Amino acid sequence: MSGRKSSEVANVLQQGEEARKQADESISRQIDEALRAFSAAVEQAQRDQKAALALAVELHPMAKDLFGAKAAELAQKFQQVKDEAAGVTFGKSATRIRTELKKLDDELAAADAEGARIRESVTHHQYGWHCDQEYADAQKLVQRYKDLRTQRLGLSHAAVAASQEAHQERTKLAAASKRLQGLKQQIDGMNAVAQKRQESDAMRKDLEAAFAGIDAADAQKFFADEYRALGSDVQALVAADDDAVGTSFHALYSKLALYQTKLTERVERWRREKADAEKLAADVRAIAATQYVEPNDYYANYGDGEKKIELFAFLRAYGKDGGREAFDGLMQRADKLIESESFVESMEPLAEALQHVQEARDAATDLQQAMLQKMELACAIQDVMEDLQYSFHTRPIDDNPNNGYRIKCEVGDEIIDFDRIDIDDDGGIVVNIDHTEGVGGSCRNSWKEIATHMREAGIPVTDVRLAGGASVLQVRKADTAQEQTQIRAH
Repeated sequence: MSGRKSSEVANVLQQGEEARKQADESISRQIDEALRAFSAAVEQAQRDQKAALALAVELHPMAKDLFGAKAAELAQKFQQVKDEAAGVTFGKSATRIRTELKKLDDELAAADAEGARIRESVTHHQYGWHCDQEYADAQKLVQRYKDLRTQRLGLSHAAVAASQEAHQERTKLAAASKRLQGLKQQIDGMNAVAQKRQESDAMRKDLEAAFAGIDAADAQKFFADEYRALGSDVQALVAADDDAVGTSFHALYSKLALYQTKLTERVERWRREKADAEKLAADVRAIAATQYVEPNDYYANYGDGEKKIELFAFLRAYGKDGGREAFDGLMQRADKLIESESFVESMEPLAEALQHVQEARDAATDLQQAMLQKMELACAIQDVMEDLQYSFHTRPIDDNPNNGYRIKCEVGDEIIDFDRIDIDDDGGIVVNIDHTEGVGGSCRNSWKEIATHMREAGIPVTDVRLAGGASVLQVRKADTAQEQTQIRAH
């Protein structure tokens, strides 16, 4: 005989549509969460933009004469900030990502249907031979699943990036709104002062009010020396005679206005940097807190297992170390920088931690899918043997579902020990069997029935051979005394 065997087709077919669906739905939920954060940020940003654009000022002619260039600078700054706020636009990233996600889901469903067609086609080949076309189709399908997974992960990364960008636009517009309110207050104050410039008592009150309007905590935090000097100047001028107030008022009031402008800009920049750093830190920790299901618990509870394990613990328990120490080191470094209010500097370790945890999340997603596939394969074999009246005992190899499963089946004095049921890194099915034949040597008949039921369950078995190479399924076995023989399922 020639051509590809059904087992070779099985080696390239991805197993477990439900397991793959579990992994893809996990990524899709993460995309939905990021898009919800994106939408919330855009809605708030639009409200802030509307509030900012609703503000307006008009510099009184008397204020222009009284404060000169300083007043004109404030009015110009107001218009500049307002123009910048008006120029902020919001993209349609969420709509594009949701459209692409729907397209991926449709393509995945089509791929699953193609996989079912290939496995059905294999069962119609006598003894599992001449499966060249199915083998070629299966290879194409494996690559198609890989491409769909890569695209879905790419959409997850794009959704997180869009959420971050929208958050930054929101903080920018919130800062612009507060900035415009401050500028309007200062210009309105200049207008009011201009109308009563010759009233020295009113000027004294305006100086005191302008100084009191400065947030003392913010001033002490950022420009303490200049704040104390301004306070001394205000106290001295308020205590001076009317002529001195009339002469020095305008210059000192302008200094207060400029100081308030500088302080407000510095505070808003600090708040924006703080909000951006804390948001990114929260996003990174949210990914690290992603929980995964252990396969035995998942199937024992009909797909709603309660034994959820966080990302890095999941990788350490069932796969390889996901780099928790490196991640914790980056986050500790970022936390210290945030605590010391070095927000811009904290973005570097946070960005590195985000990349690190996204890579770990991708690895955990693949690991969970692989373990669920192995469990699904073991369950399928277990169901076949149970239908054939075998008693069985199933357990993970080395107590780790990622290492595959062992099923020991018995009926009478016949023992069939599936000592390794696994799926290798290339998607190939591994089923190693140790068969202890009962008295009378009837394994040929029992294996024909087992193989038929296996194929009907979508598990290709083309032959079972004795240690010496003799076929159990295709060659009549001579009557012999009881013997114990090592066999292998192809």
